[in-house]
Amino acid sequence: MTSASDGVPARVANPVESSAECGPSNAFAVLHPQVQRWVWEQGWATLRDVQERAIPPILAADRDVVVSAATAAGKTEAAYLPLATRLLQETSTIMGFRVLSVSPLKALINDQYDRLQGLCERLDLPLHRRHGDVSASEKGRAIKEPGGVLLITPESLEALMVLRGSQVASLFQPLCGIVVDELHAFIGTERGMQLQSLLHRLELTIRRRVPRIGLSATLGEPGLAVRALRHDGRWPCQIVQADGGGQTVRLKLHGFIERDPFRQRGSSSEDEKPPHEENQDEIITALFQTLRGDSHLVFANARGTVEIIADKLRRRCEDQHLPNEFWPHHGNLSKAIREDVEAALKQRDTPATAICTSTLELGIDIGQMASVAQIGCPPSVAALRQRLGRSGRRGSPSVLRLYVQERALTPLVSVVDLLRMRFFQTVAMVNLMLRRWTEPPRPNRLHLSTLVQQLLSLLAQRGGIQPHEAWRVFCQTGPFHGLGNNHFKQLLRDLAKHDLITQDHDGTLVLAAMGERVVNHYTFYAAFQTPEEYRLISNGKTLGTLPVDFPLAPGQMLLFAGKRWQILEINEKGRAIILTPSQGGQPPLFSGNGAWIHDAVRQEMFALYGADDVPPYLDAGAQRLLVEGRDHFRRLDLGRVRLLQEGTEVLLFVWQGDRVLHTLRFWLVAEGIKANQEWTLLRLDKCKVPEVEALLSRFVAHGPPEPLTLARHVAIKKTEKHHPYLSEELLDLELAGNVFDPQSAWEALRKTQAS
Repeated sequence: MTSASDGVPARVANPVESSAECGPSNAFAVLHPQVQRWVWEQGWATLRDVQERAIPPILAADRDVVVSAATAAGKTEAAYLPLATRLLQETSTIMGFRVLSVSPLKALINDQYDRLQGLCERLDLPLHRRHGDVSASEKGRAIKEPGGVLLITPESLEALMVLRGSQVASLFQPLCGIVVDELHAFIGTERGMQLQSLLHRLELTIRRRVPRIGLSATLGEPGLAVRALRHDGRWPCQIVQADGGGQTVRLKLHGFIERDPFRQRGSSSEDEKPPHEENQDEIITALFQTLRGDSHLVFANARGTVEIIADKLRRRCEDQHLPNEFWPHHGNLSKAIREDVEAALKQRDTPATAICTSTLELGIDIGQMASVAQIGCPPSVAALRQRLGRSGRRGSPSVLRLYVQERALTPLVSVVDLLRMRFFQTVAMVNLMLRRWTEPPRPNRLHLSTLVQQLLSLLAQRGGIQPHEAWRVFCQTGPFHGLGNNHFKQLLRDLAKHDLITQDHDGTLVLAAMGERVVNHYTFYAAFQTPEEYRLISNGKTLGTLPVDFPLAPGQMLLFAGKRWQILEINEKGRAIILTPSQGGQPPLFSGNGAWIHDAVRQEMFALYGADDVPPYLDAGAQRLLVEGRDHFRRLDLGRVRLLQEGTEVLLFVWQGDRVLHTLRFWLVAEGIKANQEWTLLRLDKCKVPEVEALLSRFVAHGPPEPLTLARHVAIKKTEKHHPYLSEELLDLELAGNVFDPQSAWEALRKTQAS
């Protein structure tokens, strides 16, 4: 159980002062009498702060509104109480949906549906949901009698616009409000661009702007949320933030050293692996002793790690003849298994802890957990803050425990191990989180794959469009404004070359034969790449799915759903893997990319190395790692030195984010030097310090590199769903903006030379 002594209290500052209009007001008085009656029936003594602040601007309907507050602070009601008031005040009898609510997950929609059902039934307002698990009959009824509120995913909205193109205008003609739930989940992503494009197209279809309401539990720079809600910024947007005086957090970072003296290690960064997940017995013991008896979330960075930790904790329960309290939760488990875990978390009288990936980051209604734990370095500051938000029951602080394991120091460990970089990056992220900083999206991204999808979708919806009108919709006034007219024409030529589009005699763009097939395939509606997945089956029951991009064979062992299995049969035609229970097992290899680390994180790491203070949230083991890392940093004189000779390699320390490191890496590759990134440094193969110094001096004198030149040295360019349809020219253009930051890389080298 959590106690006040478990962690060090920290105050998280309020990033934005709400405007005077959002100050405390008698918001209840302006609600419709029927809405007031519903509030009374809930037994609420008062409205919550975020509701008091949000109701007036949402009711005014003359601006967009971003509502930011902690999980379970009442954001949903802050949006729907004034929206319901507006619907009840309307006198129009036009059939159609009046509120459109977009959520990133089907599970979130189901939660919202359950949460809003009582309100909508009490007010006699229709409530509909539309996603992949909703029956065709339920979807059909909503189309035949559209009205009230429609809860939907971006993919289902895409499908609706493609399949019901001629009806879209009438279905949404009376639309008076758009809600974007978990707005932060869309910022800077392909789905975020897809959603911006869909909402822009929807407003063009009904020929008017509709006020948008973004709900978010995570806000670093408020301007990012404003731009994510409406790309052009041509409408006023008010930020409503709950006034809680700052969030109280109790946190503790636990440091461990891996104990495996027989493990072989090499110094090559290419072959280096993180501390072995199966060698985490001390962390498992700490989790077992600390978390038993209450409900918690334990976040791990990989689905395989989730399975290992859940399995070990379950076996601890069995060894001590205790009922199991620990369950895995990740996206490849079946819906039924995930829902069982979520139901267990909601039961306040029965302790349950979910070992999970990002699947439980978002606001699925599982109640507030007693605490949140993070295993290993979090993927980003934004993810860490979002995970923290799932903790802290009403009236109590949020509790965050972090567990970081580093390698034992032997003669064969790398500089990364000497400097305890995993630990220092974790501390840097915690410090930035406490200062309310969050990563902004990567600038200059063109999102060409999503643009291809949106163009094909628009052609399916309208039947055809003139090229200049398509340019205006998507680039001139739409969210893809980073693409110039000439490059848009190149994109059209590329799609025509692949038989996706063609032109009628009057120049109208229409879908060609291949385009029709692409749009009609069930995978079209998702903007992101969907890997080929196999079903995992035992005794006729589907356990979940596994993306298979690695060799499998009968007899191989797996860990899945917290249990150990052996593969009996692989059915390639049926895309199925038949399993039987086993005593052994290894975690399955799930695909997925890690987050890009921002410059601010690496700069905070550098500052930590050079400082003398000890963060108050470190336990004794973490303090030892801090001392060891700082000692080696100073011994190597890395506060001043940027180049180190290590055997036949030169280590280049830059202390910048991944975009700068990628830029420098390919700048070196263009000169014929093999360079590999390892955390915040580059390893230059078969080099000597003097020749690297001379080369870097030449780089500085030359000025920033040309990003298109760097892009031509990237071997794998087709990383997004519709990249195979694009020419090398456009792929290089997207890489240049997405991957590289030439100006920052050049400035980093210039500072290195100056030091």
